[in-house]
Amino acid sequence: MANKSISFTNIKVHNGSQNSGFEEFCCQLFPFIIQSKITKMERINGAGGDGGVEAKCHLEDGRIIGLQAKYFSKLTPSQWSQINKSVETMIKNHPDIVEYYVCVPLNRSPAQIKTWEARVKSWKSKATNSSIVFKWIGESELLDYLIRPETRHIQSYWFDCSYFDYRWVVEQTKICINQLHHRYTPKLHQKTQSEQTLNLLMGRGNIIDDYKKLSSDILKGWQKTFQFVARKVKETNVAALNEKLVQVQSLVTSLSTELFEGNITLQSCQLIEVLNDLEEAVRQLISALSEFESTIQEQKESKPKPLDTIKWDLERESGLYNFRSEQTELEEKLKQYIKSNSSLFLLVAGNAGSGKSHLMASTAEGLIEAGNACLLLIGERFTNANDPKQQIVEQLNWQGTFDQLMSCLSSLADISGKPAYVLIDAINETPERTLWNAHLAALAMTISQFSNVKLILSCRDDLLKANINPSLENKHFLISHHGFDLNFNEAVLAYFNGYQVKTHHQPTLNNEFKNPLFLKTLCEAYQGKVLPQGTLTFMNVIRAWEARIAENIERIIDCPSESTTQAMTDIIHKMSESDDMWISDVDAKTICKQYFSNDTKNKGLYYKLLSEGFMCEMHSQNSTVSSFITNVRLQYERFADIRTVEVMLKDVQTKTDLLKKWQSKILPNLTQTYHQEERHLHWRAQPRLFALGLLLPEKIGVELVECPLRPVIHRSPNEQPFMDSFDHDKKEMWNAWLDTLNWRDFQKDAEKVKTYFLLWANTIARDDYEVYSKLFEYACIPQHPFNANFLHKHLCSLSLSERDKRWSVVLAYESIEDTSEGIVGEFLHWVDNSANLLSEGQVQLTLIPLLWLTSSTNRILRNKATDIAIRILYKHPTEVCVMGLCESFFNVNDPYVKERLLAVLCGALPACKPEVVTKLGQYVRQNFWSKELIEPNIMMRDYAEFIIRFACSQGALDCEAINDIENRSEKKLPEIWSEEQVSKFEGKDGYFTISSSLKPKDMGMYGDFGRYVMGSAIYHFVDLPALLEMIETGNINWYEARADDKKARRYIWQRVIDLGWSPEQFGDFEKNLRYIGRQRSKIERISKRVLGSKRIKICAKLLRPNEKQVLQTFKN
Repeated sequence: MANKSISFTNIKVHNGSQNSGFEEFCCQLFPFIIQSKITKMERINGAGGDGGVEAKCHLEDGRIIGLQAKYFSKLTPSQWSQINKSVETMIKNHPDIVEYYVCVPLNRSPAQIKTWEARVKSWKSKATNSSIVFKWIGESELLDYLIRPETRHIQSYWFDCSYFDYRWVVEQTKICINQLHHRYTPKLHQKTQSEQTLNLLMGRGNIIDDYKKLSSDILKGWQKTFQFVARKVKETNVAALNEKLVQVQSLVTSLSTELFEGNITLQSCQLIEVLNDLEEAVRQLISALSEFESTIQEQKESKPKPLDTIKWDLERESGLYNFRSEQTELEEKLKQYIKSNSSLFLLVAGNAGSGKSHLMASTAEGLIEAGNACLLLIGERFTNANDPKQQIVEQLNWQGTFDQLMSCLSSLADISGKPAYVLIDAINETPERTLWNAHLAALAMTISQFSNVKLILSCRDDLLKANINPSLENKHFLISHHGFDLNFNEAVLAYFNGYQVKTHHQPTLNNEFKNPLFLKTLCEAYQGKVLPQGTLTFMNVIRAWEARIAENIERIIDCPSESTTQAMTDIIHKMSESDDMWISDVDAKTICKQYFSNDTKNKGLYYKLLSEGFMCEMHSQNSTVSSFITNVRLQYERFADIRTVEVMLKDVQTKTDLLKKWQSKILPNLTQTYHQEERHLHWRAQPRLFALGLLLPEKIGVELVECPLRPVIHRSPNEQPFMDSFDHDKKEMWNAWLDTLNWRDFQKDAEKVKTYFLLWANTIARDDYEVYSKLFEYACIPQHPFNANFLHKHLCSLSLSERDKRWSVVLAYESIEDTSEGIVGEFLHWVDNSANLLSEGQVQLTLIPLLWLTSSTNRILRNKATDIAIRILYKHPTEVCVMGLCESFFNVNDPYVKERLLAVLCGALPACKPEVVTKLGQYVRQNFWSKELIEPNIMMRDYAEFIIRFACSQGALDCEAINDIENRSEKKLPEIWSEEQVSKFEGKDGYFTISSSLKPKDMGMYGDFGRYVMGSAIYHFVDLPALLEMIETGNINWYEARADDKKARRYIWQRVIDLGWSPEQFGDFEKNLRYIGRQRSKIERISKRVLGSKRIKICAKLLRPNEKQVLQTFKN
């Protein structure tokens, strides 16, 4: 039944006219009029040039239905003529249309119905398809469709909310962006991983272009693979293979269809299924081709290739593995997109100050620029426990219901063809802490009813449990935000340059520097200055920041800096009395007026503290009266927590004072009761624990981890030692303490801190990886007790096998390229991008972990570490750096590390000054070539020889140094194990991988290493003692004089065991290594790395003394 309150004369204006509005309205209503499953809808734009059609719908059964809209107020011959012209144009331009709807906001009279019927008869006679159906959709029909529940959003937009339009949405969002104040700095914007993820899930930005290219590359890869297998099948002329080829061809065609030219918004799980089916079909075809080829070889050749070898060769030649990583990347991104689309909302989570608000504001601005309807809201403006839907209506001063607001957003999305978004930033800052836990599910469900409106929230990651109800755990898509995780160095450089901050040391991997708000605050504190030398403590940063604010205000309004400082202190004291960490603007203004009487907006101290970023205002709706209330809080939460705890500790002077305060106030504020009995750390405790960890050592010399935890909660302090077993809370306390180690001055308490750090590392840390992650964080901080020198001392104290187990294996799987996946990749990225900015002390520290990473079994990792070390030393070739590195590593007990040390020194040598070349040449001459026993490693010898010859060529060493090399004396070959000794290990469980790898060609069932690595290397050498004996007898047999690969095999076996390899230590690690072919990028087995080292060593031992004499003998 028609809704009489709706009049088409009141339809909303669109693009400047109601006529355009009616056309857009009809296009939105069109799918609901058809009431059939639509596979595709085309919008055809163009005033007068639309070919007689506003839109076309393609139905699942193959039919195509067209739409024409005419905004007429009457039906006279002129209007009928316009309709006639549109129909005839449609017949000419769109012959595929089988039904044609004409929408007019009028009801026809009986005479007009007859006119319509006559014209329909005429149109059918002119149409190619005489069965075409013409339907009139008039006012009554439009209203009947419009008042249905599924079309309520269309009614709300076009008739109920006349003031709502895209400009209104943009205005509301800009208001919220302005309220973020210093938390949004678009001029210093840096790309982050979370931003890329958001753009992917929203189907926008450069990452979508990258995704399209990825799709294109995969399709091209599969097409090339198909061409290869098609050519091979054609050569066989086997019918059964042709059938398999047809299946592959069909799947390649399906792949092209399902890729939708790389449009992720159209792709589905079907694409992943096609990719998997295609890969399986190609493998089966290649397997069949391999069997055919194997049969042919058996018939024609005496020594045919093994079937597995034929299959491997075909797979490699087909390019099957060439785009495997790209396909995996595409599948992962598509799965993310599909999962996010089926989720109730997206949730951005990150640490305090990590830039979540900046990300949300930047996302909102980007959406608006792209033409998406987007509303941005701020969590702190939700001030009571009422339904957030109602609070949103009040915040926006919206005159309708929340459903009508979402309906209007949905209609804007329909009009633009782009999804609309509701963004709510920082839900953790809502004063009513139970609001989101209680109401978020209902809000998300309401918004989800509008399929083209998406909800995105942000929240501090340590407050997720408090705000997200457990019932929503699997119903949202989590995006972790880590601040400047992609361009950390670029971000620091941009901020330092922007604020003209200079530094003696490049900021390291301290997570706080990835925090945009902290970085901005730091730069404001030291704008136009040089960061202090030594350790940069958190308290120094806070004091410098507040001092800079006071200086700026004194310069602007003549308020003495002492008065400003005291006002800031009093405001903080007042805030510390509130659990919410804010005060009313009235209280703040009162405090400011006490120290500076002028309270006008241009000259008032209160307003200058706002403009300088010390604090910010929060405006919210008063729940009792129709007005807004204003509160203020400190701009940076981390500083607020520290300054509040500082106030709390004001009267603590001794350990006794601390214990009393700890029991009476501090611990109760950090904990809350669970299950009516036990007290645990509060969800907001972590920031305050960090503050306590900073302040307690400075104030009374007590470490945070010395403070009692469980005893005070459950019983008196004397009943239980402070190191209680309250695992979760204890872990939180230790983590907060570890975070403070980046920000402390250790001149007084370094030894005490070391004691506790070792206690954590040996008893509390999950594993060695967690310990190393922390050490990499501290590695390049000069004067820090746990910097790279600490790591170096620790690793040097381990035996080779123990270090392999506790260092090389632990870091073997680290991602080198993805800086968000692990600490090593992040460290390498930081070092490589900081090469020109490091101080001399940092260069020394940086080179230590780089050299130790060369012991890795991960080929890419050790090569990357070597390359970066060369670049770093080449740019800083000072005597301190070159000789310091040389002396630190020259006597390590790992041949891989020593070999790479010499390689790095060779790489940097051309950049060294003559005096450095001299010192290095002398050192290598004395400690390598002048030793009684020269290092039996052919790679080491090559590098060491290059250093000597380069020094001589530069005049840094006399030519006698070269004679040391050419007339060197060798250690005799050691007594080598017999086959009987080797067989004792070959038969043992766990040694099969070594045994099978080491077998040379002549022993049968050879191993890859035995034949292709050791065997090919030995092939280039002779057994000099045997050859010299042949020379003396005059009976030379080169085949018999060649080096014995069986002897080499036994010697390598001997050295592997001597160096401590055993299946008990490394068996599990090696079993779990997946075989991925003979690729240079794979992770090696520990045993394989040892084999490689011994292969180089045995080759060096084959260079016997007097080889020059042998060559001269042959020459004579």
